[in-house]
Amino acid sequence: MSQREYLSFSGEHHNFPLFMQNFEVNVESKEHYDADHLSYIQYCRGKAQEAIEHCIMMPSGEGYKQAKEILHKNFGQTYIVTRVFIERVISWPPIQSSDPEFLSQLAHDMEMYFLRPTQLGHTSNLNSVDTLGKIVA
Repeated sequence: MSQREYLSFSGEHHNFPLFMQNFEVNVESKEHYDADHLSYIQYCRGKAQEAIEHCIMMPSGEGYKQAKEILHKNFGQTYIVTRVFIERVISWPPIQSSDPEFLSQLAHDMEMYFLRPTQLGHTSNLNSVDTLGKIVA
């Protein structure tokens, strides 16, 4: 059996959905006790770890619930995650057609730009004339 891969999370909004999905698949669905879930707090780093480190001192069910709520409130609000993706694509420097690596990275970011907010059910900002105009510019 292959070893599970646990992603770490250090507080970057754009990584939160992937981190939570990975956590739910590899931890929540496999471990049956809140104490076990809470032990995976070690996969948070930096700002994320600081935000939830006190939860380890709470009773396991309460601490786990509190940790998830704090992470979602601080790093996973849909409109903030969507805004981060929009800003990332809007802030790209001018494209040079002679740089295939650059074009490949832009294509990847554009795919994430549309995919993540769509998965989160927050597409209203994606389709605004202002946002699309900034991307084209």
